[in-house]
Amino acid sequence: LQTQLNLTVKRVAGDNAGEHEPLREYLVSKGKVWDLVPPYCPRLNGIPKVKNKHLVEPLVSIMSEHEIPKYLWGPIIQGVNYTQNRIYHSKIECTPFEKLFGYQPDVSHLRALGCQCWFMIPKDKRKTKLHPHSTEGRLLGYDQRGHYQIYDVSTKRILISRDIVFNEMPTVS
Repeated sequence: LQTQLNLTVKRVAGDNAGEHEPLREYLVSKGKVWDLVPPYCPRLNGIPKVKNKHLVEPLVSIMSEHEIPKYLWGPIIQGVNYTQNRIYHSKIECTPFEKLFGYQPDVSHLRALGCQCWFMIPKDKRKTKLHPHSTEGRLLGYDQRGHYQIYDVSTKRILISRDIVFNEMPTVS
């Protein structure tokens, strides 16, 4: 926020969980206030709990509907957050992206997260002319430039691509 938007963070709320200790120490060393929120006190931690719910519920739906391995939860939750930041929010009467940057985001590239897709295999990566020109994947999310983050079903790797054909129709069991 400071380097990209010239905004100053003054306070950060968090609980006393051990995994937050390095962040807490860093923030305090920079003169920031670490607001300690007691664990199991949702009334004091309401906004983060609601945001967490808004991220986790779509995550679980996407992963179960498209049978995506659990270890891919990180890229998908980033994709959910990326999408939600570009959707109208009634409390601020615009999108969070627009509130932060001052202009409406381009949403023409957004697709159904988790959907089946086929991405182009570059010519120099194909073994012969007769090998497939594309391979199956699942859409996990987007990078900061809006490129698609894809899970390659055959190699179990994550890659970034723009040359993709999507099948956004729900699967029928």
